[in-house]
Amino acid sequence: MSTTKYYRYENSHCAVTARADLQDIILNIKGDHFHPPEPEQIQIRTFKQVVKAHAISESTP
Repeated sequence: MSTTKYYRYENSHCAVTARADLQDIILNIKGDHFHPPEPEQIQIRTFKQVVKAHAISESTP
């Protein structure tokens, strides 16, 4: 079983990758960002995660 998680950005043109341990502590980051930040994408992703978690835990048919 691996003790390392690998991350890359959703933007396929971004070359940044990261490694983290199982507690999400960043071990290594490689590459440089060349695109501006997209804070609205973080809000959208968070909203989708909340809706999905609610749909999974909802007991009403």
